[in-house]
Amino acid sequence: MTKDIDPLKNIVFLSIPENMNGLDVLPIDPSILLPVEIDPARGVSDIANLSWEMIIAAILKIFAHNPEHKDAEYYRKLVNALRPDLLNEMTNAAIVKVNEKDFDISEEIFKALINFAPDKSISHLNLALLYEQRADTYSEINKTDLANEYYDKAFEKYKEILKIENVTEEFFYNFGIFLLKRNNIDKAEELLSIYIERSSDSKKVKYVKSVIEQIKTKKNKDELFFSAFDYIKMEKEDEAIKNITEYLKTEPEVWNAWFLLGWAYRRKQEYTEAVKAFEKALDLGSEETDLYNEMAICLMELGKLEESRDFLLKANKKEPENIKILSNLGILFFKKEDYTTSERYFKKVLSITADDKIALEYLAKIDNL
Repeated sequence: MTKDIDPLKNIVFLSIPENMNGLDVLPIDPSILLPVEIDPARGVSDIANLSWEMIIAAILKIFAHNPEHKDAEYYRKLVNALRPDLLNEMTNAAIVKVNEKDFDISEEIFKALINFAPDKSISHLNLALLYEQRADTYSEINKTDLANEYYDKAFEKYKEILKIENVTEEFFYNFGIFLLKRNNIDKAEELLSIYIERSSDSKKVKYVKSVIEQIKTKKNKDELFFSAFDYIKMEKEDEAIKNITEYLKTEPEVWNAWFLLGWAYRRKQEYTEAVKAFEKALDLGSEETDLYNEMAICLMELGKLEESRDFLLKANKKEPENIKILSNLGILFFKKEDYTTSERYFKKVLSITADDKIALEYLAKIDNL
């Protein structure tokens, strides 16, 4: 395994020449050595060309990778004296690098600025946005692991910014949109609402209000969906059918909504209606084992044993030790009067769960034939 390269390995510390000591705003402390990054091929031979720009560049590199340096506070004062607008200048430079997709350089600059001016939330936000853009870039080229890594970094950085006092309203907008993309609906709505309260950008506020309306609509739809599921569990199938039917009016392409509708009808023993709903779920591309099993139950009850068998065998192929599937295969072949095959499936059930009541009941029936 190769070791990580030390980003500060080419930094050397020097006493500056007397002819550079021309700062009126901040007296130079000759006892403190100043950093400069050298070309490893040339060493310190080119020291005659030493400039404040080279020193500032090296100082920023130290803030990026070693913010606890013993002379960090002095370096901060020195840079502020030399370049009072450094934050804006370097932010613009980093954004240029981001647009060029030179992510490593831009990340280094933003980290330097964060440590150089930790009370300025803009650099923290820019780093979060950089991580997000980097993740999007990896996602576009199907590098999923790297994309997830940088989405996680963006999320952690956004959470850090929440702890900073006096963050800009743009933070609430960007973090809200980020969470919306990650399907964290409630928190996204909360942050975007804060943005609306604080922002004076009327055009953007109008857009965010439309986003929040969409969020509320989605939440209402989700409530219909999940309440239908809860109603089925509470054996209130009529209420479930009412809610999921309403949901399907605006979301007809959601296969598991059709599955819920079919499940509710099946529990009401309305097998023809259930089959119609399950067929719609199948048409939408679902290949779920539970869907195959539910469809098979309905077809079995409707006397369509061959079609039922086909679905159960598909389900069994996907999950060969699923007890529900094995039991239903046993029941199917019992109905077909193929008792040998039925017995084989029920014995398979007992090999997995020795006290399964359905298997024991049917095996007793077979023994008494």
